[in-house]
Amino acid sequence: VEAENFAGNGPYKGYSGAETTVGVSQLIELSGKAARRSAVAQEGVAVSRFDHSIETLTLISDIRTAYANAVAAQERLEMAREQKTLAEKLFSEVSERVNAAREPDIQKSKAEITLSTATFAEQKAERELNHAKHVLSSLWGGHEGEYELQADYFFNVVPPMTEQEAEEALEKSAYLKRMTAEEMQMRAAHRLEQIQAVPDPTVGVGVRDFRGTEDRALVASVSFPLPVFNRNSGGIERARENVVKAASDTQTIRLTLINDLHEALEQMENSHDNANNLKASILPAAEKAFSQSRKGYNAGKFPYIEVLDAQRTLFDVKEQYIDTLNEYHQAKATIDRLTATETQNQIQEGNQ
Repeated sequence: VEAENFAGNGPYKGYSGAETTVGVSQLIELSGKAARRSAVAQEGVAVSRFDHSIETLTLISDIRTAYANAVAAQERLEMAREQKTLAEKLFSEVSERVNAAREPDIQKSKAEITLSTATFAEQKAERELNHAKHVLSSLWGGHEGEYELQADYFFNVVPPMTEQEAEEALEKSAYLKRMTAEEMQMRAAHRLEQIQAVPDPTVGVGVRDFRGTEDRALVASVSFPLPVFNRNSGGIERARENVVKAASDTQTIRLTLINDLHEALEQMENSHDNANNLKASILPAAEKAFSQSRKGYNAGKFPYIEVLDAQRTLFDVKEQYIDTLNEYHQAKATIDRLTATETQNQIQEGNQ
């Protein structure tokens, strides 16, 4: 709405000689600017979707890691309880031999120290399990509570995928798809900034009322901005640098992910081989050595120190076995997160 020639002198005094125009105007965008803005927005939506997928995969990986830590803590507690029970039996056996004057008093003191150490180890293992359960339950926003941990899967290990298979899966992963989408968004923004230098006309049409003669007439207008001092060179240069940066970031992140993937593959493969070796040969040998040392001690063939050494060796091997299995599952969780191509499948596996 526009009013002219009013509140003046002579015939323009008051509003009787005024000219009033009522109309509309519209900016007409040229060179497909609306489509270019839409392309930038669509790539932004794609980036957001991949961000959501990455957050989901990260949460699933964190839960798998926390669950494996909790199961490992549970197994260590079982081992500590077993060690304490065994220490109690050995303390009873040594006490009988000392009372029968078949062993010196110092052996009873050693057995008592071993029992005390096993008791403290059990208490520490209970605290570590409670902490691991608290960390796990916090990932779903709950409280620790009382719940059972299924440990069967913890002892099942399979060989990892090959490096070629892993790298092929990585190229299809949400991480690199996200970087590709961001690079495409920067390129679309660069194209948009380039066409922003093209001036857009503004067209208008309206009706003018001449109060002095009570006549009316149409009014039309077309205007163009003159881009003499503003060719959007700054916006174009900034967008070009964003494209270069996005391409460089994509390459950097790809190399980082490949390094992380190879490191996890190596850790998973080493843990797989070590776990199988411990289970197949080392652990049975340690159990046999401990059993033989106890029998030999009861028969008076071996000194008590041999039993302590065999017991220490046995539980060191068991703890190493648990740690190796935990490392295996930590590496597997990392590999699954980096190579996941379908988030829904990962969600289903995480629920299980």
